[in-house]
Amino acid sequence: MLKQVFIFVFILILGHPGYSQSKPLAAEEQMALTKYEDSLGLLAYMIVNDSMDINRFAAVKAFIPKLVSALKHKNSFRYPFKQLQSYISILYPPDSTFRVITWQVHGEGDYQNFGAIQMNEESLRLFPLIDRSETYTDVEDRVLQPNEWFGAIYYRLMPLGDKKSYVLFGFDNFNPMTRRKVLDILSFKDGKPVFGAPVLEYEDGKIKHRMVMEYFSGATTSLNYDSDRQKIIFDHLISHQDKDGNTLRVSDGSYEGFEFKKGRLKHIDKVFHLKVDEPPRPYPVLNEQKNKDVIGRTKKG
Repeated sequence: MLKQVFIFVFILILGHPGYSQSKPLAAEEQMALTKYEDSLGLLAYMIVNDSMDINRFAAVKAFIPKLVSALKHKNSFRYPFKQLQSYISILYPPDSTFRVITWQVHGEGDYQNFGAIQMNEESLRLFPLIDRSETYTDVEDRVLQPNEWFGAIYYRLMPLGDKKSYVLFGFDNFNPMTRRKVLDILSFKDGKPVFGAPVLEYEDGKIKHRMVMEYFSGATTSLNYDSDRQKIIFDHLISHQDKDGNTLRVSDGSYEGFEFKKGRLKHIDKVFHLKVDEPPRPYPVLNEQKNKDVIGRTKKG
C-alpha cells in the first residue's frame, strides 16, 4: 500500500508543469537554488543513510515536492545540484538536451527506485519514472513508457550511434540475495522518453530491447564501457548451487560484450581469448634463482 501511495504522489507532483527557463541564472535565482540544494542535500542524506525505513520514506516524501519546486525556477536546468550527487545520480548526454535523475531507497527487504527526466527547454518539462520492475517476466523484450519503468540508479549514459538514442547503464540493489545491472536504451518519441529498443543483437539471431543481469548479492560483477577497446564489457554469469541448494548467479571469470555497429549493439560471446599455462609474474621467483631462499634472499654458503 505504501508503494502505491508513493507512485500516486510521484506522478501528481512531477507531472506538474513549470515555468520559463530561457534566461541565464540571475544572482537571486542562484541564491534561491542554493538554498533549495542545502535542504535537498539533507533529505538525500537521510534517504541513503537513515537507519529506519519510516524515516527514509518520509525523506523521499519531502524530497520530491522540494525538488520539483527547485526545478520550477527559471533556468534550473543550468544548476548542477552538485551537493546531491553524492546520494543521487544526475546524468547528461553530450549535447545536454536533457538530464536523467535517479535514486534508490531501501525499504523492508528490498529497494525502490525513483527517477525523472528533465528536458532542457524554456518551459519546464519533467517526466516521472515509475518503478514497475517487479511486474515483468519478459522485460528484455519490451518497450516501456516512463510509467512502466524498469527501475535502476543509472551510473553512465552515452549516445548510441548517430541516432537520438542513448545507452543507459544502471544498478539495482533489488533484495538481500540478488542484485541487478541493467543495460537499457533511451530514446524520444513525439518528445516523450521511451525505454528499450530492438538493437541488442545476439549470435543466435535473437534481438533484445535491453539486458538485465541478475546475480548473487555476494558476488562482484561489472558492466561498463571500455573506451580503450571501444566495447561494452560485462561478466559472463553461470548458475551455482550453494550448500543449502539455492541457485545463485555468479561470474565464472570470463567476459561477454557488445560493440557498436551502425546504431546497434552486436553481442560478443567472449571478449578475451588469451590463455597462458602459468599465472603472469613480473620475474621468476625461485625456478631460475636457485641461490635464493623462499622470500628471495641470497642463501649463505
